[in-house]
Amino acid sequence: MSLFARAQVYPVQTNLVLSPPYSNYLADYTKLGSERLILNTFLADQARPDIQVKFQLKIEGSGILLETRPEINVAPYTLFSGAPVQISGYDLEPYFRPENLNLTVITETQLRRTGALPEGYYRFSLNVLEYNRGVVISNEAMATAWLVLNDPPLINFPLNTSTLPANDPQLIRFQWTPRQTGSPNSDFTTKYQFKMVEIWPQNRNPN
Repeated sequence: MSLFARAQVYPVQTNLVLSPPYSNYLADYTKLGSERLILNTFLADQARPDIQVKFQLKIEGSGILLETRPEINVAPYTLFSGAPVQISGYDLEPYFRPENLNLTVITETQLRRTGALPEGYYRFSLNVLEYNRGVVISNEAMATAWLVLNDPPLINFPLNTSTLPANDPQLIRFQWTPRQTGSPNSDFTTKYQFKMVEIWPQNRNPN
């Protein structure tokens, strides 16, 4: 006897890209202009010039599962034959809404209150479904990420509660040590937001 095994070939080919730093907040993946999540799609079926599709999102962590509700009502997305398409997280925003997800362990109330997933290792996956029939017509696009909130930087200078002399011109050097570089969620293009405010009255606790 001989046995032949053949992988299923889907009309739509996909792959999913997650870019660090990986955020715990789902809204960060669906912001306008964000490139944290990109779904690359290609309709390879030349017999169909175009096809209307929808998507199925699944996010799996340690005992946590978020999955698209099958009954949600979303607008169709059109793919054209032979044309590679990059679909951003902004285009997929309806699939990240708590009311459109079946949730395991974490509740919709928790997700709405914080907007964040607990820290841990997660697998994001997306399937493309034919819009009218709801049949999967793509391979499963999958990416994994370690979601963790990085520690804030340590301020080196000026020293806490120190007094700085008044000079003309005034030149103050602010210096800090990053603490995210050793994290699996580190990024080489980290940006910082710096804010200096006056404490008033003077005896007010700045914390």
